[in-house]
Amino acid sequence: MVDLFFQIGKNLLSRGSHDTAVLWLKRASRLLEDQDIECLNSEAGELRLNLLHTSGKLYVPLLNYIG
Repeated sequence: MVDLFFQIGKNLLSRGSHDTAVLWLKRASRLLEDQDIECLNSEAGELRLNLLHTSGKLYVPLLNYIG
């Protein structure tokens, strides 16, 4: 489910739907945080990193707008 939510958020971001992308990326992040670390497979760390990177992409335009 986390990967699916991440892919939806990433797709929405690429289409310019930033507000909706935030919702899906937050859902993915919450699901990942609720998982027991010991129960996750080795790809979970990579997914977490990708999730953080993609979420960061959402805030760069906002920082440029403010600055």
